[in-house]
Amino acid sequence: MTAPAPDPFKLVFGGLAEERFPAIRAAVPAEIDLDSFLLAGPAVEVMRDLRPDEGLGDGIDEFVAFVHAAYRFWEAGCKLAVLTEAETRTLCAAASSDLDSAPVILTTAAYIQVAPRLIWGQLDDGDVFEPLDGWFVVPVEGGLRIVACFGVHPGRPGL
Repeated sequence: MTAPAPDPFKLVFGGLAEERFPAIRAAVPAEIDLDSFLLAGPAVEVMRDLRPDEGLGDGIDEFVAFVHAAYRFWEAGCKLAVLTEAETRTLCAAASSDLDSAPVILTTAAYIQVAPRLIWGQLDDGDVFEPLDGWFVVPVEGGLRIVACFGVHPGRPGL
């Protein structure tokens, strides 16, 4: 069995999380929602330091959701589920038949990494198709917030 691909948390945050996320934890309540996260000074500093020099333009909402989901993932103990090809195909078959009947078993933030290059998506019309690496799942009031990560590659500056 091959080792799992690096997940976006490790690629983007690496040692930064252990260095900077404790200050966010000290500044905000547990189970922090997105709005409270945006008001926390240490969280704003991390986002400012991570954003590209040219800015984010229309991608700011996705960037904020990604950093918040990564923080919640770290706060929950970096729970990573790596799906095999068979598990990924089973998940896709279930999703295409009746997603509403699928059980929701996550009660804490996690990252679900699917088998590589099995699921592809186009984020906007005219964009190239990118492989789905996986998604962060974050429990929120009334459900889950999902932050999908496409185009994850160690040699790529971003995703």
